[in-house]
Amino acid sequence: MNRFLRDAYCKYSQPKNKIKSLSFMGYSAEFKVDNPLELRIVEAILEKGFGEYQILEKLFESLKQNDVVYDIGASIGTHAVFMAKKVGESGKLITFEPEAESFEKLKANIDLNNINNVICLNKALGDNLGKGMLYSYGGGYGAFNLRGFGNDKYEVEIVPGDLLVKEKGLPLPRVVKIDVEGSEYNVIRGLEKTLREDECRMVCCEIHPGMLPDDIKPEMITELLKSYGFNHIETYPRSETFHAFCYKNRSN
Repeated sequence: MNRFLRDAYCKYSQPKNKIKSLSFMGYSAEFKVDNPLELRIVEAILEKGFGEYQILEKLFESLKQNDVVYDIGASIGTHAVFMAKKVGESGKLITFEPEAESFEKLKANIDLNNINNVICLNKALGDNLGKGMLYSYGGGYGAFNLRGFGNDKYEVEIVPGDLLVKEKGLPLPRVVKIDVEGSEYNVIRGLEKTLREDECRMVCCEIHPGMLPDDIKPEMITELLKSYGFNHIETYPRSETFHAFCYKNRSN
């Protein structure tokens, strides 16, 4: 479905009660959709041909009951809700989302599904403690970045992931999902200690070649993860980006 047809579909398919129900691999979830854009984002989880469906499917392959998973760049929670259900009440999901409106939508979707195993953090991750400008481009959730792409902007706090893990006593993750619109390298550097831990077995990172700093090449991101012990890496192209699924000792 091309973008024009998808936008038209979303405009005229908006649920009257503003709640969209979805099922994924045996798990059911509901999402609050206040406008056609939110409906389009939520329904993207059904996209195949290496769309969001395949991404979540591959994440599910690595997730087990009782696992801890980090969702860095969680947006409004389409992946987070299903991952929280997959790991179960004895598992834990930690979400990181710096954009204020997306963060509120994320929390609303977590509450809507009566999920109690999630910690939501309104933080931007990086490799240094400080401030940064969060920009908006493309007019939608998930289209926010610290790389200067876009017009609207406001200041956010940037925190190294390892520092947050230590200060808040966060459990170590088994799986980490990263979608940070060009800040991948910085986020991974700031989370080095956590990613090196034996408990951490898989990283799914969306890499945005056109948004990376001039001195950072896509292969530097995967090489950095290899240096942390992720010795099996699979890459899947998707439009202008690609996903790297990085594993430690894949046979285990």
